[in-house]
Amino acid sequence: MRRVGASSARAFSSAEYLPVFKSAQFGEKFDAAIITSKGYAAEACRRFLKSLDPGRYRIFCLHDADPAGYNIARTLAEETARMPGYEVDVTDLGLTAGQAIALGLQTESFVRKGANPEGLRLDPQERRWFDGTQIQLGAAPME
Repeated sequence: MRRVGASSARAFSSAEYLPVFKSAQFGEKFDAAIITSKGYAAEACRRFLKSLDPGRYRIFCLHDADPAGYNIARTLAEETARMPGYEVDVTDLGLTAGQAIALGLQTESFVRKGANPEGLRLDPQERRWFDGTQIQLGAAPME
């Protein structure tokens, strides 16, 4: 196995928040490597995450409270048609619809152009929510 610099954690986040993680010295404080992406994780990223020793590293995922965000977390952890046999233990930090509602975050409306992505596990509230409402992670305070 290839050795990596951080000894205890891996974090996955939207690329636009990399400056926040850097300014907070998140990687240094928590001995974490930060992997960012715009949208879905590339196959190379997923292969790298799968190569890590699961007993030594934890993977966290931040995403928007919308169907695509939920699906990003799901596909980071589970196999897909593109990557059969892939499975990694991922801690989903949200943003979930419930977290967004509890925080009173500003919502955005959108027009659903098709069904929610296949494989999403949504509760009844999330199903109603995702018929045309979303909250971007950027709506949450970054303190």
